[in-house]
Amino acid sequence: MTASDSKQRSRSAASQAADDDATLVHRNEIKEQHTTHWDLDVLTNEELDQVYARERAQVRRRQRLRRLAIWAGCVGAVILVVTAILWWVR
Repeated sequence: MTASDSKQRSRSAASQAADDDATLVHRNEIKEQHTTHWDLDVLTNEELDQVYARERAQVRRRQRLRRLAIWAGCVGAVILVVTAILWWVR
């Protein structure tokens, strides 16, 4: 085995490692594009708190809208019933 053979082997091993890294990065990018969720365990505690705070805020907004819709429906129903009673009494 000559020195040039060992250099070629080390170059080919290095290029193979680089190719493997590139393939791994490419696979991870594809996986991220096709994954509908992401791992929360890779976030710091502060980032995780921010994510959960946003989710809680969205839930609170939805709950407020539901309450408003229920309240509006009840008011509409009361107005309808009162109007029907007044019309019937006349």
